[in-house]
Amino acid sequence: MNIDLIFVDKPVIVFVFLIVSEVSRILYLRGAEEHWSGGVSTLVILCAQAVECWLKILPQTDREPWTMTLNPIGVWTLDGDGTQLRQVMGRLVVSTAPRGFHSLTEPVNRWLAENSAGDGLLTVFLRHTSASLVIQENTDPDVQSDLVDALDRLAPEDINYRHSLEGLDDMPAHVKAMLTGVSLQVPVVGGRLDLGTWQALYLTEHRAQGHQRSVTMHYLGT
Repeated sequence: MNIDLIFVDKPVIVFVFLIVSEVSRILYLRGAEEHWSGGVSTLVILCAQAVECWLKILPQTDREPWTMTLNPIGVWTLDGDGTQLRQVMGRLVVSTAPRGFHSLTEPVNRWLAENSAGDGLLTVFLRHTSASLVIQENTDPDVQSDLVDALDRLAPEDINYRHSLEGLDDMPAHVKAMLTGVSLQVPVVGGRLDLGTWQALYLTEHRAQGHQRSVTMHYLGT
């Protein structure tokens, strides 16, 4: 599939600027009774000049529009080629440890395999407000530790929050969940999450104690 992007030549922008500037000058210098006829006349003249100059310049430009080629991994339609789209829903329950990252990549891939997933799109939704779903580095554990520290700096506990019924760590956890999000969509290719080499899907626990977290999964594809 090709996507053509149209160029806007610099002379066009210059002439538009000149037209606007001239009309503004006329409206400023002339009174309300005079500006209409004079402004319109000048505008028509400048438009004609702009078009004339642009037509002279345009044939000299030999630039081609930018072209971007997209190579599809899989293409299907709802009818015509016999391919049938289907949807599957499931729920994953995770027992988390305090303040940390829990990889969901393999459990989700197993669920996709059990449901004979092919190519499609997976939506994952965390049903909580003090934890989140993220895609992050899967190799160096220091990255996760640094991210936990960074979130602690963004939402520290030693602020006089109004909401404190569930402990000092609860309101900061809500802020962190709002910043990082509770829903993701990930392409599925060949029955597995189409993640990069260094990526993994994580449930991030923001509370100071572990909890039972529930993740709803919705797969749509072949």
